[in-house]
Amino acid sequence: EYGGSIPAILIRTPGTNSASATVIDGFEMAKQGKAGEALGISLVSGLVGGLFGLVVLVLATESLAKVALAFTPAAYFSLGILGLSVIAGLSGGSLLKGLIAACTGLMIAFIGSDPVAGVSRFTFGSADLLDGVKPIFVMVGLFAVTEMLVQIGEPAWAKADKVTSRLKLPDWAMWKRLFRPQAIGAAVGTIEGVTPGAGGTVAAFMA
Repeated sequence: EYGGSIPAILIRTPGTNSASATVIDGFEMAKQGKAGEALGISLVSGLVGGLFGLVVLVLATESLAKVALAFTPAAYFSLGILGLSVIAGLSGGSLLKGLIAACTGLMIAFIGSDPVAGVSRFTFGSADLLDGVKPIFVMVGLFAVTEMLVQIGEPAWAKADKVTSRLKLPDWAMWKRLFRPQAIGAAVGTIEGVTPGAGGTVAAFMA
């Protein structure tokens, strides 16, 4: 996910769905002139999480497959509600605004053909909407366009004393500070990531 984190940190535009969570802290560090440090932390965290997930996948593939097959439709529905609740809860100080945003995203996700019945939903007779709205289009509209309008004026990081986007890997002191959050994030992200119906985006926000 490091590639998707680069635009998320530098220009507040996630390159992938899972990199949306990186915008919360990464872009704030960039505004403080610590973009290089944020890129280094993102690289290291992605490496640690990826290696941890790979080890778990290799050692527990059979067990994970049994767990996935045991999920029922009610469990999938509960996971969907959990994901929306997590994203709404992390949206800021107003829970109501977060819930409105989550419901809006859910309505956009409904656009397209029903995967079970094949019925068209909210397509308004347009064949272009039968496949639904692509996540990349939503991200460009929500993040890239708004940030572009903001950058027309003074950039948010223009007031920082020292601005650098050169990759800066964490030193030993930072490694010690990151150990506990990375361990928790790797465990939570792996468990949530392998859960059917959740996916990488929900795992990234929960981790």
